[in-house]
Amino acid sequence: MLDFLKTYSFLFTTIVSATIAITLYFKNKKTKQLSFDLDSWDTIVTKLNHDIKIFYKENTEITDDLNMVLIKFRNTGNEPIKKDDFENDLFLKLLDSKVYDVSVTATKPEGLTIEAYKDESESRIGVKPLLLNPKDEFTLKLLTSTLIPTLTINTRIIGGSIVEYKKTQKRFVKITEKSHEWVLHILIVCMVIYTITRMIISIWD
Repeated sequence: MLDFLKTYSFLFTTIVSATIAITLYFKNKKTKQLSFDLDSWDTIVTKLNHDIKIFYKENTEITDDLNMVLIKFRNTGNEPIKKDDFENDLFLKLLDSKVYDVSVTATKPEGLTIEAYKDESESRIGVKPLLLNPKDEFTLKLLTSTLIPTLTINTRIIGGSIVEYKKTQKRFVKITEKSHEWVLHILIVCMVIYTITRMIISIWD
């Protein structure tokens, strides 16, 4: 037994050290990433009859369904996204829908100043560049003609990316975070066992 411990103690040490290094690398790897996704959608008013009319811009009548769409943006990286990191305003274009109105419904943390607007094309909204620390987020409320519009982002951030945050990615992030915690706990236990083993070997020698 003693010979076995002496023979494989170096290999054990190497494996544990390499695992710790790899785990810490992925846990601390710098990532600058802004994510967006359709958070929810609902029809507010179905196509109107002749007795009820809704207008916007004073004299433009809304004849299609009126829908409310919530779009959430969040910093899913581990690096702050600064104002200067944005190439220009954050532009979100709806390919198959009109936008009647846009407003900010929620921010995390509370009190984030978000400047959102709708341009004259009626299919594109913009958000002025702002500082977003890791896990910061904000939600835009859009009144649209399409219930689930198709979205594209026409902006880039320096040294990072803007991606669609799918539900599968949400689950993957949670699983990954839990895996890191379990790996670290197991490694700590292994190091304690290794230390005790080395002490036993030195005593027997």
